[in-house]
Amino acid sequence: MLHLYAVVEGLDDLPRLAGVAGAPLGRLAVDGVEAIVSEHAVAEVEPSDAALLEHAGVIDAAMAGSSAILPARFGRGFPDGRSLEEALRHEREELTRALERVRRCVEFGVRMLAPVEQPPDPTGPLNGADYMRARLGELERSETLAATVHLALAERSRECERVASPMSRLLLSGVYLVPVRHAAAFQDEVRRLERAHRDLGFLCTGPWPPYSFATIGDDER
Repeated sequence: MLHLYAVVEGLDDLPRLAGVAGAPLGRLAVDGVEAIVSEHAVAEVEPSDAALLEHAGVIDAAMAGSSAILPARFGRGFPDGRSLEEALRHEREELTRALERVRRCVEFGVRMLAPVEQPPDPTGPLNGADYMRARLGELERSETLAATVHLALAERSRECERVASPMSRLLLSGVYLVPVRHAAAFQDEVRRLERAHRDLGFLCTGPWPPYSFATIGDDER
């Protein structure tokens, strides 16, 4: 069985590390589309914690040595080389478009958290209706702030996706596809926003391979 790690473009050399369960890595190219694989004497690779980390490690290393990468969902396997070749040939146009989409880009994730909400003072002057109006105003201001922050980051991205949750502390959860040449500027912008809103919590992760924008073998996308 061939375990698929990623489809890549412009790969210089295979990553200098072993694949899942210590298997050596190989490469298979069809009509300009190239896959990174390892061969296993089982029908399916078990998704243990170690295997998942090894799979991700190969993808991280391959990203550093290629111009574009499409990470494969863990567990996407093929009985043999011929079946993989057929799949690559069948999906060639889609894979080529996807590689162009993420070429020389990395992914960042950004979350923004509101301060811990203090419970209302039962002895305070606000009645129930006043409290609800005040709370609604806070939610509207939070949404405006989240939209402003997201826009500032989106302007420094090639593509982005946002999930907003105004009824919780998580004001913003976004993923951003950023050209490598703009990665430092994107991180600088996150730090600027963090300084401008010191009462909020910011978490920026990455740079990662473009999982949210280019994962192959995921039926949900």
